[in-house]
Amino acid sequence: MVPVSLQQPPWRKRNEQIGIIALAAQFAPAIFRVRSGTWLALAIGMAGVLALLIWGALSIAAWLWGQTQALTAAAPEAARTVIAEVENTVPARAKGSAKFCPR
Repeated sequence: MVPVSLQQPPWRKRNEQIGIIALAAQFAPAIFRVRSGTWLALAIGMAGVLALLIWGALSIAAWLWGQTQALTAAAPEAARTVIAEVENTVPARAKGSAKFCPR
């Protein structure tokens, strides 16, 4: 006796294995019966989704650009703060750091 998991479905007999092309040929007439208004609605919907994806990508890129501008504007002040802390911690190196980062 064949286990239930290995049995063929009742609608398909053992010798009637359907290939992918035969399966597509069975559903092709149904696809061609869809009215043009339905295809137009699907096309408009997909165009809308594509437009939303493009808008989202551009808005994320603009936000990242704004974040980059803010970070680069704050970088010199942060560098001065770090150098001042290093000079206070290691006063002997204060003379040497002046040639790398003039005030």
